[in-house]
Amino acid sequence: MRLPFAIALLVPALPALAEEALFAAPAGCTVVATVQQASCSVSQLTTGAGDAPGTWHRITTYPGDYDFIYTTDAEGQWLATVDVTGGTADSLHSSADPVSLSELLATGRDTYDFTTLSRDGIEVRIVGTDTLAGSRIVIDDLPLERVTSDLRALDIGGGVIWHMTSDAFLMRDQRLFLNGPSIWQDDNGQSLQDDSPMEFAFAGEPGFRATTPRFGCDG
Repeated sequence: MRLPFAIALLVPALPALAEEALFAAPAGCTVVATVQQASCSVSQLTTGAGDAPGTWHRITTYPGDYDFIYTTDAEGQWLATVDVTGGTADSLHSSADPVSLSELLATGRDTYDFTTLSRDGIEVRIVGTDTLAGSRIVIDDLPLERVTSDLRALDIGGGVIWHMTSDAFLMRDQRLFLNGPSIWQDDNGQSLQDDSPMEFAFAGEPGFRATTPRFGCDG
């Protein structure tokens, strides 16, 4: 399951080379991998020393220095999203049917039904289904399984706020979902977004902790 996903804080990037800056993880956090994405964005996959096992913080920078932190647990359940630039945040409020990666891997399909709560007190219900697509891709020797998602955000009266269909990529060993291409529909119409992973860099490899996006920046 993927969502637009505590909580950690971004700290100023430290210069590594004149033309590049490296991401500096917050105290107590460790960067495991850097992911270059198709949407002219780059994500740092991080873990925190005080977190429950399997918790991930995906810290993503989009063009214009829009920074987001998405947090998920070992079952792939979304826990929080922090818009660092805008100063907003949403967190998990309750779960009638939590996201279950174990269920998805065992049966090929998982349903979920949970509510989120914003700092402003706005409650939103998320209802959806994830399905293993039965195919995979390999990027930098890392296998990624395709997962199709169909989910809706509902207001407290049951009205649809937005509807999204998407392909996501599952890092099975890491129990982590990565975003892929998605189609969003709301009152403003339809929009497309493709955050597909293009390149991975781990500790000791070129591009690890890089902050400059390398793909999809030409318009």
